[in-house]
Amino acid sequence: MCAACLDDPTHDAAADAAFARDLAREATSLARRRAAAGTLGPATAALAEALMATRRLGLDADAPEHHALLAAWVEIALAERTPHALDRVHYEICRSPVRPRAFEHLAALVRAALAARSGGDRGLALADAVEPFDDVGLELCRQGVRVLAARRTSLAREEAVVESIAPWVAAQEDPRARDELLEWRARLRYRQSRFFESATLYDAGARDDASPQRRLGALTGAASRS
Repeated sequence: MCAACLDDPTHDAAADAAFARDLAREATSLARRRAAAGTLGPATAALAEALMATRRLGLDADAPEHHALLAAWVEIALAERTPHALDRVHYEICRSPVRPRAFEHLAALVRAALAARSGGDRGLALADAVEPFDDVGLELCRQGVRVLAARRTSLAREEAVVESIAPWVAAQEDPRARDELLEWRARLRYRQSRFFESATLYDAGARDDASPQRRLGALTGAASRS
């Protein structure tokens, strides 16, 4: 949309806001479908384009659709497992002129993930300091950051962190929680030199996980540890 249109006194800002909310919802849904199919790059592209457009249209920072879009981007960036992906989504969260508490919550998770890749103790401390999320997907991300950070510390600490998550997973109906725990335990068993158990857990994860990307990762992990 052109700047002149936005400056037009007859311009319908309410209609723009409604369109922005619809656009954000559709982009978030599209990105999640692409991510589930294992195409993380196109998923991120959909979110980036939609965020730019919706901000220009005046999407309110407090709009649930705005948070949902950024939350999906955080989950996808964590799935990409690269500092660049995390830096990019952190920038987009923080460049908003108005940052609700929910935005800061997401930013804290991303900072913990970045720290976890460079130092286990600091990353684990930051992840533990992030308040648990009500959303299962985001909470799985937080727990995943805790596990990643613990993996860069002592074996005993990783064991404690992984098993501390088990009661929460048992209380969840979302199958993703069980799949993640299987992978975390598989990696832990490998570190413990319990290779057969590690391969068995990876194999179970490959059978259960519906995501092509995660299923491939689980099969690769099982093959490399068998």
